[in-house]
Amino acid sequence: LSLVDEKSSPQELASKLQNHRETSAFFHNDMVIKIATNNRGEQVAFITDVENNANFSDEDAQYLARVKRQFEELGYRVVSLPCGDTAVRNYTNSLIFSRGHGRKVAYVPQYGTAQDWIANLKYRANGFEVKRVDVSEIANSAPEKGGSLHCSVSVLD
Repeated sequence: LSLVDEKSSPQELASKLQNHRETSAFFHNDMVIKIATNNRGEQVAFITDVENNANFSDEDAQYLARVKRQFEELGYRVVSLPCGDTAVRNYTNSLIFSRGHGRKVAYVPQYGTAQDWIANLKYRANGFEVKRVDVSEIANSAPEKGGSLHCSVSVLD
Protein backbone atom coordinates (compact mmCIF):
# COMPACT_ATOMS: atom_id res chain seq x y z
CA LEU A 1 0.00 0.00 0.00
CA SER A 2 1.60 3.23 -1.13
CA LEU A 3 0.06 6.39 0.18
CA VAL A 4 2.60 8.94 -1.04
CA ASP A 5 1.16 10.97 -3.88
CA GLU A 6 1.98 14.66 -4.25
CA LYS A 7 -1.58 15.37 -5.38
CA SER A 8 -3.32 13.56 -2.52
CA SER A 9 -4.95 15.57 0.25
CA PRO A 10 -4.87 14.27 3.85
CA GLN A 11 -8.50 13.21 3.40
CA GLU A 12 -7.60 11.18 0.29
CA LEU A 13 -4.71 9.57 2.17
CA ALA A 14 -7.07 8.68 5.01
CA SER A 15 -9.48 7.18 2.49
CA LYS A 16 -6.67 5.01 1.10
CA LEU A 17 -5.98 3.83 4.66
CA GLN A 18 -9.63 2.97 5.15
CA ASN A 19 -9.57 0.84 2.01
CA HIS A 20 -6.75 -1.28 3.45
CA ARG A 21 -8.61 -4.39 4.56
CA GLU A 22 -6.38 -7.31 3.57
CA THR A 23 -5.38 -9.26 6.68
CA SER A 24 -4.83 -6.32 8.99
CA ALA A 25 -6.46 -6.00 12.39
CA PHE A 26 -6.59 -2.27 11.57
CA PHE A 27 -9.61 -2.16 9.29
CA HIS A 28 -10.56 1.49 9.79
CA ASN A 29 -8.49 4.66 9.40
CA ASP A 30 -9.42 5.85 12.92
CA MET A 31 -7.52 2.85 14.26
CA VAL A 32 -4.38 3.90 12.40
CA ILE A 33 -4.03 7.67 12.20
CA LYS A 34 -5.27 11.01 13.50
CA ILE A 35 -4.21 14.12 11.57
CA ALA A 36 -4.60 17.56 13.15
CA THR A 37 -3.07 21.01 13.46
CA ASN A 38 -1.83 21.63 16.99
CA ASN A 39 -1.82 24.80 19.14
CA ARG A 40 1.54 25.76 17.59
CA GLY A 41 0.19 25.54 14.01
CA GLU A 42 2.09 22.34 13.18
CA GLN A 43 0.58 19.47 11.19
CA VAL A 44 0.72 16.39 13.40
CA ALA A 45 0.03 12.79 12.39
CA PHE A 46 -0.56 10.53 15.40
CA ILE A 47 -0.03 6.93 14.27
CA THR A 48 -0.73 3.69 16.13
CA ASP A 49 2.44 1.71 16.83
CA VAL A 50 2.44 -2.03 17.58
CA GLU A 51 6.13 -2.77 16.89
CA ASN A 52 6.80 -4.45 20.25
CA ASN A 53 3.24 -5.57 20.93
CA ALA A 54 2.92 -9.38 20.88
CA ASN A 55 -0.84 -9.12 20.27
CA PHE A 56 -0.30 -8.12 16.63
CA SER A 57 1.26 -9.76 13.59
CA ASP A 58 4.50 -8.69 11.95
CA GLU A 59 2.39 -7.66 8.95
CA ASP A 60 0.39 -5.25 11.11
CA ALA A 61 3.59 -3.74 12.52
CA GLN A 62 5.11 -3.40 9.04
CA TYR A 63 1.94 -1.81 7.66
CA LEU A 64 1.86 0.79 10.44
CA ALA A 65 5.60 1.46 10.00
CA ARG A 66 5.00 2.13 6.27
CA VAL A 67 2.20 4.56 7.09
CA LYS A 68 4.49 6.32 9.56
CA ARG A 69 7.35 6.61 7.01
CA GLN A 70 5.04 7.92 4.31
CA PHE A 71 3.63 10.69 6.51
CA GLU A 72 7.16 11.61 7.61
CA GLU A 73 8.07 11.93 3.92
CA LEU A 74 5.07 14.24 3.47
CA GLY A 75 6.50 16.55 6.15
CA TYR A 76 4.15 15.82 9.04
CA ARG A 77 5.31 15.77 12.65
CA VAL A 78 4.72 12.03 13.24
CA VAL A 79 3.98 10.80 16.75
CA SER A 80 3.71 7.10 17.60
CA LEU A 81 0.95 6.12 20.00
CA PRO A 82 0.66 2.83 21.90
CA CYS A 83 -2.04 0.25 21.28
CA GLY A 84 -3.70 -2.14 23.70
CA ASP A 85 -4.32 -5.84 23.25
CA THR A 86 -6.73 -5.33 20.32
CA ALA A 87 -6.80 -2.81 17.49
CA VAL A 88 -9.95 -1.27 18.99
CA ARG A 89 -7.97 -0.14 22.04
CA ASN A 90 -5.95 2.52 20.26
CA TYR A 91 -5.42 6.22 20.91
CA THR A 92 -5.81 7.61 17.40
CA ASN A 93 -9.57 7.10 17.74
CA SER A 94 -9.76 10.45 19.49
CA LEU A 95 -11.69 13.65 18.88
CA ILE A 96 -9.97 16.99 18.30
CA PHE A 97 -11.83 20.28 18.49
CA SER A 98 -10.92 23.94 18.34
CA ARG A 99 -12.18 25.79 21.38
CA GLY A 100 -12.13 29.47 22.38
CA HIS A 101 -9.23 31.50 20.96
CA GLY A 102 -8.21 28.61 18.67
CA ARG A 103 -7.27 26.24 21.50
CA LYS A 104 -6.91 22.68 20.21
CA VAL A 105 -8.40 20.14 22.60
CA ALA A 106 -7.89 16.41 22.17
CA TYR A 107 -10.49 14.14 23.73
CA VAL A 108 -8.40 11.01 24.22
CA PRO A 109 -9.93 7.56 24.79
CA GLN A 110 -9.01 5.92 28.10
CA TYR A 111 -9.06 2.17 28.67
CA GLY A 112 -7.91 1.97 32.29
CA THR A 113 -4.33 0.96 31.48
CA ALA A 114 -0.86 2.47 31.92
CA GLN A 115 -0.89 3.22 28.19
CA ASP A 116 -3.55 5.88 28.84
CA TRP A 117 -0.93 7.94 30.63
CA ILE A 118 1.58 7.56 27.77
CA ALA A 119 -0.97 8.61 25.13
CA ASN A 120 -2.08 11.62 27.18
CA LEU A 121 1.52 12.77 27.58
CA LYS A 122 2.18 12.43 23.85
CA TYR A 123 -0.86 14.50 22.89
CA ARG A 124 0.09 17.15 25.49
CA ALA A 125 3.76 17.22 24.43
CA ASN A 126 2.69 17.77 20.83
CA GLY A 127 0.60 20.87 21.43
CA PHE A 128 -2.86 19.70 22.48
CA GLU A 129 -4.86 20.26 25.63
CA VAL A 130 -6.01 16.80 26.77
CA LYS A 131 -9.43 15.77 28.05
CA ARG A 132 -9.67 12.12 29.06
CA VAL A 133 -12.75 10.08 28.12
CA ASP A 134 -13.32 6.65 29.68
CA VAL A 135 -14.35 4.27 26.90
CA SER A 136 -13.29 1.05 28.60
CA GLU A 137 -16.85 -0.28 28.81
CA ILE A 138 -17.52 0.41 25.12
CA ALA A 139 -14.21 -1.05 23.96
CA ASN A 140 -14.55 -4.12 26.18
CA SER A 141 -18.13 -4.88 25.16
CA ALA A 142 -17.23 -6.35 21.75
CA PRO A 143 -13.56 -5.72 21.00
CA GLU A 144 -13.60 -7.72 17.76
CA LYS A 145 -16.47 -5.59 16.38
CA GLY A 146 -16.54 -2.57 18.66
CA GLY A 147 -15.21 0.90 18.39
CA SER A 148 -13.75 3.55 20.54
CA LEU A 149 -14.37 7.24 21.07
CA HIS A 150 -14.47 8.66 17.54
CA CYS A 151 -16.34 5.61 16.19
CA SER A 152 -18.95 5.91 18.93
CA VAL A 153 -19.53 9.63 18.42
CA SER A 154 -19.63 9.41 14.62
CA VAL A 155 -22.82 7.32 14.75
CA LEU A 156 -24.71 10.07 16.62
CA ASP A 157 -27.05 12.01 14.42
